[in-house]
Amino acid sequence: MNDSIREFIQAQTLTLPTVVRALRHLTSELQAEQLPQGALEEMHAFYDRMLTHERYFLHHFAPYLCEVDHWFKVKVAQPSLLDLGCGVGTQAALLAARGARVVGIDNKPERVAAANAMRPWYESEVESDVDVQIHYADAFKFLADLPMDSLDGVFTQFALAYMEPHEEMLRLIARVVRPGGRVLFREFNAGSIYNKIGSTVEWLDAKRYETICSSLGWRLIERKFYWLFPKPIINSAMLGPAAITIENSLANLPIFRMFSGSMTLVFERI
Repeated sequence: MNDSIREFIQAQTLTLPTVVRALRHLTSELQAEQLPQGALEEMHAFYDRMLTHERYFLHHFAPYLCEVDHWFKVKVAQPSLLDLGCGVGTQAALLAARGARVVGIDNKPERVAAANAMRPWYESEVESDVDVQIHYADAFKFLADLPMDSLDGVFTQFALAYMEPHEEMLRLIARVVRPGGRVLFREFNAGSIYNKIGSTVEWLDAKRYETICSSLGWRLIERKFYWLFPKPIINSAMLGPAAITIENSLANLPIFRMFSGSMTLVFERI
């Protein structure tokens, strides 16, 4: 077993360096064409663009995995989770490798095919079965068909804004998560000046999420903001490390939230 993968699956709590090493192992295997043939084309399509800005990619992707692992207590609780808009299934499979039972859905069949083709690679890497199922599905219908209170949690990254009407989607999520369960949203921040200028997508701001989720019987337990600096700065060998340190210190101060490009919100069902 690769050392970085062993460290990843055995850690009681994930740290950023641990996640970064595991992701670098995955992407190095991709660049060496060592992933399953049925997944290579779509994995390249999904990751090659990101890997031209590797520091920027890892700076935002790795913390998200840490957040999901932390808030769902993956290693200890081995929760039943839904990855909503799972893409090529990387997060779903890696969390399943740590003991979660994960179902992922996506509306792009080529990504779902790649995710399913990747499963043997993950199982080979961790030398064990990985309890992950990836489906091509419409999110609204899939959630409506699930039994009530059947999941410990739902997580999603930059997908919820595309699932309109938003309030109906949030109601469907609330329906399937058990009391005491959690939902974690990593989304673009609609309150950001950058997103107001540059995006045509109707992102919700934090207050709107909080209002809707409160009406559904959820309480907010975490709110964090990210992304003060653009790719060229974060990816710069000279400026990147200092920019990351500054961003981690300033992004959550109220005065800087209007410049923070993304946010993580965690709610718990009462």
